Amino acid sequence: MLRREFIHQSVMALSAKALLPERSLPGTDLWKLDTHVHFFDLRQFRYPWLQNASKINHDFTVEDYREATREADVGQFIFMESGAAPEFSGAEARWVSKLANENQQIKGIIAQIDLSDNISDVRKFNELKEINLLKGGRGKFIPDSNIFIDNLNHLGELDLTFDLLLSWQDLEKAAKLIEEVPRTTFILDHLGNPGYQDDDFPVWKEGIKALAALPNVNCKISGMISRIGPDWKLEDIQPYFDHAYRSFGADRLLYGGDWPVVLLADSYQSWSDAFEVMTAELPVAERKMIYHQNAKRIYNL
Repeated sequence: MLRREFIHQSVMALSAKALLPERSLPGTDLWKLDTHVHFFDLRQFRYPWLQNASKINHDFTVEDYREATREADVGQFIFMESGAAPEFSGAEARWVSKLANENQQIKGIIAQIDLSDNISDVRKFNELKEINLLKGGRGKFIPDSNIFIDNLNHLGELDLTFDLLLSWQDLEKAAKLIEEVPRTTFILDHLGNPGYQDDDFPVWKEGIKALAALPNVNCKISGMISRIGPDWKLEDIQPYFDHAYRSFGADRLLYGGDWPVVLLADSYQSWSDAFEVMTAELPVAERKMIYHQNAKRIYNL
């Protein structure tokens, strides 16, 4: 679908009353801070999961991202670890740190971190801590593990965040564990990866409510159309955004582009447009929070 057709149909469907053009009015300041950007370099690193994603199984650079986002009002972004094989986790973070020296839009790095061993004694983690732009980590969620809980608490002591990559079935279980880690800031990636099926919605909904009840958990509006695929429709994703908004409030939601995984469904621009339409009826002050202000605070940029 062409961008102009998408915007027209979506705005008409939501009765948005021409709110999208308000983005260009003086003083609205509705630029986006993208909290979820991957880069791939297949010459340096190995990404096992890309074997099942042939469409994006090639290099993606900063230049590619800039081209994809040139009309999406992205001002700054955060690199999210890209699923490289574990032996490359430190090297990947250091590589992006070097990229940031020449690309001022890169404001933070979320590195792959293995929390199955005591990270305070692991040399690889101590090396990661030396990266100036390191803002947090992401790794396998390990329930029923005291070492995992201790490690999450240690991240909080270091003012580092932890991104949660979970399935919708595990949200309530994760909430119970996070109750034991009150001083660490968490960000739920991709709204907890709902299945976008009617019979999944009640379980996902309760999981979101359980996580939102914890003040140190935030939610990333990302990965929605990536999860559904090319047949996504605005009416399929709007109810999920609405529930996340009601549960977390405007001050705990963040924008994420999920580049380049979003290409498995549609263009980056199409996702950016969908995000703008879903948030179009919110007050400008709340949109500013979700678009960029919350990310600056939550990731301590």
